[in-house]
Amino acid sequence: MNSDLNYGWKLSFSAFLLLLGLAIVNSHQQPWRDHFMDHGTIHEMMGQSHWGKLDYTKFEGVANYTKPRVYPSYGMKRVFNASHALLENILDHNPAIPAGYIAVKGDDTLALGQKVEFNDWYDLVTEYALIFLWICLLLVIIILIPFIAVCYCCFCCCRRCNPGCAPCDYARDMQCMIILGLLLLLMIAVMICGGVIAAFSNRMMDRGLKESAETVRRGNEDVCIFLKHTKDHIHHLFSNNYQELFSHISNILINAHNHISVDIVDTSGADALEELERILDNMPEALILMKEVTNLEKQIRFLGDQLRDGVRAIRRNTNEAYLFVGYPYVYYKFLKNSLIQFVDTSKCLHFDQMPDTTVYVQGIEEIIANQYAIIPKEAILRFQFISEAIKKNTDKIGPMILMDLGRGRDELLEHSVRIQNIIDAVISDLHINTWRTASSFEDIHDKTGKHRSIVDSIVCVMILLIAISLLVGLISGFCFNRTNGVTCLLMGIILMFFCVSFIALVGLFHFVIGIITYHGGCAPFKDRDSNEIFRQLDALLDVSRYVPNLDPDQVTPPPLRVSNAIAACEAHQTIFQVLLENKIFDINQFQTMTILKTGTFDPVEDDSDFSKAVLLTTEEIEKLDELSKGNLSTYRSDYYLENICKDFTPITLGGSSDDHSGYLASQIRLLCKDLLNTQETNYFRTRAALYTHARDLDKYQIAFVKPITAAYENLKIRLAKIDKLITYHALSFGVGITTLVNDVIQAQLFIRERGKEFISSILTNLTSHANEEVETYLDKLVFDCNSKIGLCEPLAYIYYRSVGEICARLVDPINGFWFAVLPCAILMVPALYIAHRLICLFKKHPLYTGGGHFAEMGRSCPMCTGIAQVAQPIIPQFVGAPGLIERENAGDVLQLENSSIDETTTEEEMQRAVSKRKRD
Repeated sequence: MNSDLNYGWKLSFSAFLLLLGLAIVNSHQQPWRDHFMDHGTIHEMMGQSHWGKLDYTKFEGVANYTKPRVYPSYGMKRVFNASHALLENILDHNPAIPAGYIAVKGDDTLALGQKVEFNDWYDLVTEYALIFLWICLLLVIIILIPFIAVCYCCFCCCRRCNPGCAPCDYARDMQCMIILGLLLLLMIAVMICGGVIAAFSNRMMDRGLKESAETVRRGNEDVCIFLKHTKDHIHHLFSNNYQELFSHISNILINAHNHISVDIVDTSGADALEELERILDNMPEALILMKEVTNLEKQIRFLGDQLRDGVRAIRRNTNEAYLFVGYPYVYYKFLKNSLIQFVDTSKCLHFDQMPDTTVYVQGIEEIIANQYAIIPKEAILRFQFISEAIKKNTDKIGPMILMDLGRGRDELLEHSVRIQNIIDAVISDLHINTWRTASSFEDIHDKTGKHRSIVDSIVCVMILLIAISLLVGLISGFCFNRTNGVTCLLMGIILMFFCVSFIALVGLFHFVIGIITYHGGCAPFKDRDSNEIFRQLDALLDVSRYVPNLDPDQVTPPPLRVSNAIAACEAHQTIFQVLLENKIFDINQFQTMTILKTGTFDPVEDDSDFSKAVLLTTEEIEKLDELSKGNLSTYRSDYYLENICKDFTPITLGGSSDDHSGYLASQIRLLCKDLLNTQETNYFRTRAALYTHARDLDKYQIAFVKPITAAYENLKIRLAKIDKLITYHALSFGVGITTLVNDVIQAQLFIRERGKEFISSILTNLTSHANEEVETYLDKLVFDCNSKIGLCEPLAYIYYRSVGEICARLVDPINGFWFAVLPCAILMVPALYIAHRLICLFKKHPLYTGGGHFAEMGRSCPMCTGIAQVAQPIIPQFVGAPGLIERENAGDVLQLENSSIDETTTEEEMQRAVSKRKRD
């Protein structure tokens, strides 16, 4: 039995604890305001944040980088790419160039080595067999061509041609002539292209050497623009945006007590005091309007009664007239269809239920006289006790938060200056090393001599002159005059003999220099990871000097390679990401930075006692209760509008138009006409009376209906104004006052029981909001630095524009020059033989006007016909005799073979044959 009692007692105690716990949980979960979330304020119900969010201004700076002058490439890109491909296939060793040909000055600038200065090419030539054979070939051409030229000119080889048999060899020689002509034409085309390419390369080389200073100047300007833009952006984020945060939180703290007072008024329902004050303060203005309503009411009642009596009389007289005239059908039809029987039955003509406005005027005068408006004002003054308690608590936390924000501002400004100095130092070092690297091979102009451009120009002119003379000789020999063609071809041969060695020598010089400069100026930046020279050029920046106050126990960061920084910039990273990857500065540390050290706390710890807070005293509540039951208690504009309307009669009584069928007066006049048509003499008096009633209806419409309608409209306007002044939520005046008094009483209970807790919750929310705003700012700071500030892609562009121009402005033109000149020099060697053969063929087969002369000669050729030829005797003749020509110098007689001359040969034909013989 005792065990059962103990068990029941334990069960009851457990149930009690459970219920108590649920009660405590429910008390904590109880909302501040029924049917509202959070603190129950109106702005929270509208979805607005409690304290408002800060919108930071955006950085509007724009970096306008310099634009390099764009020069025409003359279509040389393909030539340069072809030279790159050729050299990359040739220089396949690692290292590609033996030591001593390229020197690295100051760890970041390329220059020609000592072996180039002493013309020591042994190591380079023996490194590659292909280059050795190529140089040997060029040297053979350079050395042998002058000896061949001397022999050719001394032994008159241009005259030593195998005569053969022109008629017999004609077909074969013409075939050979065409083939040789096509080959020479192809070589001429290559020479012209080579000369043009060499001229463009020489021009680009001159321009590249002159623009080194301009490239450095543009790079300096762009780096300065980048630094200024980055610093301005950092200053805007660290200083301007933080000042916006400071001002935002400062304004919130300064006005916090007003904001919290408004919130507690909103949540508790104490805003009913403001409504009550508004209503009672508006009583004087409402009294004026109510007196106007009284006048309008009297006007409507008076005119309405007159109208009702008038239309009733007309209806009565009209019915009596119907009896008097003996019930005619037209009269009966009128009474049935004209609605005259209901002309006085509209509810709009009955004003019995309309309120008596004089009672309301008396009620307002009593309210003004008894000074009821003082009651809400005194209640609001009592509420100032709560506002002062709120201000006392906000004054506690405000200075602490502002002090923390000021300390954070100073700390961020120090970080800003430090970051700007680090970025300035890093970017300056990167640019200096880039500028030094971009100055590579500037000694080529000194090493190659001041007259290099003139020599290269002479080579271009030589190639073009040779090509032009050969082209003119070829065209002239095939199309016009073979004698002139022979002359031009001979001139081309002489020019080639004189120029081939010189052209090949200049091309060989550019070839050797081009190999060396390509390996130092182009190849390193294409294969940066495996190129030895690039590793020497890739400067190492001492990171430790960018990190001040380095702890002794802290590991020294590794050096920063310029190429790694540029590669990071090329990958669309920001300067802060580059600094982070190289352990120079970590911008992400600001996400864990603590600015507000006060944290969140419960600030309401003063001696304020809200349990005795009073808004309305008992006496004031009783007076307001009497007010709610006074003369004005039943006022409501709907009571007027429910009993007054504009449709005073079911039909319009009359108007200015007599023939309007919708007017009652018009219908009566029509009845009079119908009665006249019945030819009854006793209708005269009736018609006269009806005409009088029609005129009366027209007057009623003007004298009564229109004024009543105007008064009704004015009454509605004034009642609407009174509603805005003294009613609450469209309730009657008494019900509205009672509702507001009850709301004030509930607000008083809320302040007594939960006021302190509510203020503590709002102030805690305030400190939380301040922390959230600071965290949001720090997140924005880190995000902008990592994604928006210092996008260092322009640095990569500046780097490649500067370093890349070593290859583009200097090395490529050198390689383009020899790539064009050396093929021309080599092609001139077979061109010598082809030109000589064409000279012989042109001499052997001169142009003839008659196509069949060779055939005639062929028939008399002993090797072609096999017929024995008998020598004709030589008959000396005097000057002028047929078959003879006098020589100018000695008067000797030139003998002619008369094998083709007979008795029928004219003297003119004989003279032509003699001229040909002399030419041969």
